Amino acid sequence: MREGEGLMSKLGLALVAVLLVLGIAASTASAQAPTVIEAVDSPGPAFQPAGVTVPTGTTVRWEFDQATAPHTVTSTGTNWSQPVDETRNPGGAAVEHTFSTPGTYAYLCRIHGGMTGTVTVGTVAQATPTPTPAPPVRDGTPAPKPKPWASLEKPASPQLSVLLRGKLKLSAACSALDRGTVTLSVSKAVAKKLRLKRTTLATGASRCNGNGRFVVQLKPTKEAKKALARTRKSVKVTARLAFPGLTVMKTITLTGAG
Repeated sequence: MREGEGLMSKLGLALVAVLLVLGIAASTASAQAPTVIEAVDSPGPAFQPAGVTVPTGTTVRWEFDQATAPHTVTSTGTNWSQPVDETRNPGGAAVEHTFSTPGTYAYLCRIHGGMTGTVTVGTVAQATPTPTPAPPVRDGTPAPKPKPWASLEKPASPQLSVLLRGKLKLSAACSALDRGTVTLSVSKAVAKKLRLKRTTLATGASRCNGNGRFVVQLKPTKEAKKALARTRKSVKVTARLAFPGLTVMKTITLTGAG
């Protein structure tokens, strides 16, 4: 009987020791778990949650993963053991502070007026659970598509001789457009005077680039080269820039040699 009693006593002591170790580990893990406050910008700049109550010895962590603008965490009271004034960009490293003394600690963002918060530090019995922040409301409305437009500019060298050499360049400011073609033509009356069967003098194609510019070098037709080589007078022409769904025109006078 004595041996049995001794064995039961040893098992009991071992069980108590295991429970004590598990309790200490759980207490330590709980004390080390930080309370998280998010800096957000939608629907407006704010700390979420703006106010938290934590046990003494808790580490509070401010995170910036949901931010879309820079923010600061700046202490405003004199009761902070160490003043805090940290600036972070969106997605930047977290700011942490451990509160060892009971009290209410106020802070703000120096960049955004009205973006404030408080940390109330008390005993474990006084602590309230930190609410889970609601996900920010995101506007799912698609952005409006930019309206396509273009505007032809006067060429730098509006001369017949430049066109005959195939060096005449036309430029245009443009937006929300891709590939376009330019046709240089004259009226039927002018074509008749120049003894042209067609009114088209030259053509060219290019694209509206990422800088909002369209530049094309025009190539004259064989018939136009022969006809224009015989004249020394200025010729009034119409430049027609055509994109899918958009056409703009500009009247230009090409000066001759005479």
